[in-house]
Amino acid sequence: MSNQEMKELHVCRGMNSAAGQGLDGSGTMAGNGSCATAVYHGCAGSNDCKGQGGCGEGSAKTQEHPGENHCKGQGGCAVPITDNVSSAGSNIGQPVWDLARALFEKRMKAKGIAVADAPDA
Repeated sequence: MSNQEMKELHVCRGMNSAAGQGLDGSGTMAGNGSCATAVYHGCAGSNDCKGQGGCGEGSAKTQEHPGENHCKGQGGCAVPITDNVSSAGSNIGQPVWDLARALFEKRMKAKGIAVADAPDA
């Protein structure tokens, strides 16, 4: 398996789980890589794989889990997450990226992985 195949795909900047997993190999550690590595797409359900959907549209349930969909075609909205604002759920009216980053940090903490400060937008 190649290094590229082993890299975890993610939906936006600062969501990489290890060094070198940002776009073009950026990131010195988890949480500070640049941009998305998931296949760019512009609409809900267009994601290629698990964990590759952004969010900002669709059901409240979908919007509660940006970057955490369980299968191809089940992700919400576009990747990368840009200036999307949640339109439903507990994050309504708030930036999707902020929720996605908080969920990412929670997953990394549960795995015992230290996370860098997020890169600038």
